[in-house]
Amino acid sequence: MKLLTRNTVLSSVDITESVHTDKATILLNQPLAPDLDKLMDYLSGVNERAWYTNFGELHELLTERLSHYLGVKNLLLVNNGTTALQVASKVLGGKQAWTTPYSFAATSSALAWQGIPVDYSDVEEKTFSPNIKLMENLVDSNPSIDMIVPTHIYGSPCNIDEIDELAKSRNIKVLYDAAQSFGVNYEGKSVLSYGDASIISFHATKVFHTVEGGAICFKNNEDFLLAKQMINFGFNGAQLGPAGINGKLNEYQAAVGLTLLENMDDVLSHRINLFQRYQSNLSGHIQLQKWSPKSTYNGGYLPVVLPTGLQCQRLISILNRYGIQSRIYFKEALHRIYGRGESCAITDSLVPRVLTLPLHYHLSLNDVDKISEIITQNV
Repeated sequence: MKLLTRNTVLSSVDITESVHTDKATILLNQPLAPDLDKLMDYLSGVNERAWYTNFGELHELLTERLSHYLGVKNLLLVNNGTTALQVASKVLGGKQAWTTPYSFAATSSALAWQGIPVDYSDVEEKTFSPNIKLMENLVDSNPSIDMIVPTHIYGSPCNIDEIDELAKSRNIKVLYDAAQSFGVNYEGKSVLSYGDASIISFHATKVFHTVEGGAICFKNNEDFLLAKQMINFGFNGAQLGPAGINGKLNEYQAAVGLTLLENMDDVLSHRINLFQRYQSNLSGHIQLQKWSPKSTYNGGYLPVVLPTGLQCQRLISILNRYGIQSRIYFKEALHRIYGRGESCAITDSLVPRVLTLPLHYHLSLNDVDKISEIITQNV
């Protein structure tokens, strides 16, 4: 598919159609729906075996295929991304954590729920990733911090090299929130390969999903084995060990994942084409997130930054008039909810100004052109 250049004239796009509509004609997100015939083949097997959960055949098959597809080891399926954060932080033994103030609520709430105090420092304005110098200053001033929980925001890998170097020099653990980073590679290998552990979400809105679900990838096999015991009430075979929870992924959800995984190359390719088309169309007209130059794309999200919150709300209203959904993805600066009075001025500024545009497998390149032209004519 040929990408537009910045100077391409979108003469074929009629942006006057659907003005003043009351119903969205271009959705912000439209989850992948599994092929029902293929799905029923998997589910029929589940019914015949009458084994619906507890590390069943499809659970093990999905673990194997995802590990191969993503190129990772020690992958543990769990029932959602929040459980993944909770279990991984428990296994890594975090007592006090640094995390980013600019992320989805679960990044902080999963830690706070377990009584792990969280500290924050600000992010970079162009990448939305942690400001390494500020993080370093905070960690050095608070020796109680024994775990860092950065987010690969909107799927773009954060400053992995600097974070890993900081963690090694201070002897602290790194747990990456890679919830939005399915299929992204950093320096030639899966972004899930970095840190002591990385978690990913398989919620229905993500690039790949199991309706609800997630996974943890551990650096060390010992941590993987402990986590596997922990998500099964603490059982190691028939032997009950330290207290655990029920965090397993069931067979029906694994069936959805196996069905969708068959088409993931096409899904990722199309989403990346949409992402690059947006970038080509909008570059020079509106601020875009600066993506990590060492990584690949997955076409998960397309955030744009408006100069002010009022201008962001104005653009939302204009897009609504054309039946186009958009969203300020993160409603709160997390340091203001879970923090202890930290100052994160850039995060406070970004929250009301960052707008995510429609991006999903069912979107067309023509849709992207239409949305892009509306934006370039109104910013």
